[in-house]
Amino acid sequence: MLTQYDYIIAGGGAAGLSLAYYMSLSTELKNKKILIVDQAKKDKNDRTWCFWEQGTGTFENIVQHSWDKLYFYGQDFERLLNIAPYRYKLISGIDFYNFVQKHLEQYSTIDFLQGKITAINSTSNQATAQIEGKTYTANFLFNSSFRPEPDKTDRYTYWLQHFLGWQIETDEAIFTPKEATLMDFRIEQQGETRFVYVLPFSERSALVEFTVFSPQLLPQSTYKAVLKAYCRDFLHLKNYRISHTEFGVIPMTDQPFPVQTGQRIVHIGTAGGQTKPSTGYTFSNIQQQSKAIVQALQQTGQPFYPKSYKKQRFKVYDSTLLRVLNEGNYSGKQIFTDLFQKNPAPKLLQFLDDDTKLLDELRIFNTVPIPTFIKAMGKSVWRDLG
Repeated sequence: MLTQYDYIIAGGGAAGLSLAYYMSLSTELKNKKILIVDQAKKDKNDRTWCFWEQGTGTFENIVQHSWDKLYFYGQDFERLLNIAPYRYKLISGIDFYNFVQKHLEQYSTIDFLQGKITAINSTSNQATAQIEGKTYTANFLFNSSFRPEPDKTDRYTYWLQHFLGWQIETDEAIFTPKEATLMDFRIEQQGETRFVYVLPFSERSALVEFTVFSPQLLPQSTYKAVLKAYCRDFLHLKNYRISHTEFGVIPMTDQPFPVQTGQRIVHIGTAGGQTKPSTGYTFSNIQQQSKAIVQALQQTGQPFYPKSYKKQRFKVYDSTLLRVLNEGNYSGKQIFTDLFQKNPAPKLLQFLDDDTKLLDELRIFNTVPIPTFIKAMGKSVWRDLG
């Protein structure tokens, strides 16, 4: 194995593998020497990624399930939403790892290394990574795994999206495979933003996941108790088996994440701020960032792509929602009810994907309490100007 590469990708999860995948498809980059390093072997189904998308996507062949009709249950409101032309898609972690790794193994210039990264550094000429006591160098290093905890200040909001999911199997035909539940707020909120989503795979199998937006985690017993009660009270299940569990924690913060360290390190994925602060969705943003990096490398030889002012506008919107939730002026249950009750579902998904125009955004803002949100937005903008 080499110690000098064109690119080192620190982290072999969604962000690292996506970037390597797009590099391999590029005529200009497919022969570059690339090292992909991760502490874990990536041979387990450790997570799922959900996202909405129009048409056929890059990883369509490994989409495990998709839905174009989604239930929403909110504050005295429920509706089966037709989200066409979007489809809500699910990819299992193990399917993604296997697909991309098998594809990349075709390239003799790409090496995989399992090991712990203890340090990354950048000079004017190269990037370095310390891995298991050995130094590896590259022209550029793309980092998704080596992220120190932020120094928290009163300027920003620090919440978490945390969840426990059960894939359950039943003997009876309970579920409607073509209809999923995106958000069910009928459970007790306990002063937080709490909902359950249900993604049916067949009439007898579904992923049922309890999700919380709050500053602190809950005891594991609480997640399990809520899921058990939901299966009993809302799904009316008497007998079921849990075939798979997943637990996760995603940062929901408006503190900026640096995309660059020095001249040779680029942060990608959650470490590079690609997790949407107001919803926790990450997979689609990872694909956009990966494509932008590859395009920049092809055109300039540098991985640094122009800042999107549209994205900056949506950062303000995300910060505003987090501030409203944190100040407790308006519950998450009511906010999402207003949004889904008063807006066409496809337009709202486009908005949550940071892809609408300003006029669309003004119409959406008009469906929530304007004074509350204007006040919170003003604080966020003033903070950023200060």
